[in-house]
Amino acid sequence: MQTLQYLYNETGQATAMLVDLKNSNIDDIFKKPLNKPQLEILELIETGFNDNNLEELRELLAKYLLSKIRTETNEIWDKRGYTKETFDKFVEND
Repeated sequence: MQTLQYLYNETGQATAMLVDLKNSNIDDIFKKPLNKPQLEILELIETGFNDNNLEELRELLAKYLLSKIRTETNEIWDKRGYTKETFDKFVEND
């Protein structure tokens, strides 16, 4: 069974971690705090998430990541001055 555990540092900042209480060594529990995006997703899930919501979230994340990849690829493409002919040469060499 996994549970969400919140830990607080000396300044009062919270860190959340998923902990497998049955199969975890207590020393390992404190080694890998979750990052901010992970915390946000866990907080969202705690508000009553169901399987349909999970699938929608997966699709949104996939679309977001695809958009980021396209943006970065286009920036590199423009920076290097690539053209359709450049692309055609890439395809021919594969």
